[in-house]
Amino acid sequence: MLSVESQVNGIPMSGKTVLITGATSGLGLATALLLAEQGAEVVMVGRDRTRGNFMHAEIAKCAAGSVPILFLADLSSQAEIHRLAEKLRLEFAVVEIGSF
Repeated sequence: MLSVESQVNGIPMSGKTVLITGATSGLGLATALLLAEQGAEVVMVGRDRTRGNFMHAEIAKCAAGSVPILFLADLSSQAEIHRLAEKLRLEFAVVEIGSF
């Protein structure tokens, strides 16, 4: 049986992949840390390389599962959003987005 520590709202996080935008500060960072601690594979999206690399290393230190993955993209730009979506599609062979 899974412990409370390996679940978020009763959902086991081990084996789950989560994409978190704004993962280098604020709520996005807090979410990335929590889910990494719970064993989820965390895919981080941030726009600043220096901050992204630093927070990636910090999250990796407390990850119970795999090391997080960092993508850089400025989501205020449609071109960047499309570039990120294509990278994610290729990296994860995404067939359908939004399935839970």
